[in-house]
Amino acid sequence: MSNSDQQSDTQSTVLYKRFVSQTKSWDALCAEAAEFASRIPAEKLISVSHSHEGMVGLIIVWYRR
Repeated sequence: MSNSDQQSDTQSTVLYKRFVSQTKSWDALCAEAAEFASRIPAEKLISVSHSHEGMVGLIIVWYRR
């Protein structure tokens, strides 16, 4: 692998941040995730996903380094 290939791999690392709560409202949880996502440059933001089970809400912000 050449140095330029290694550099490309490092620059395209996918990261995520989880927002999970059993006590916050969906509005509060979404606002927290949106505030974080809005600080990521648009070209690095991949997606935002969400899920819930019972009273537990989960939002994941996916982005590139």
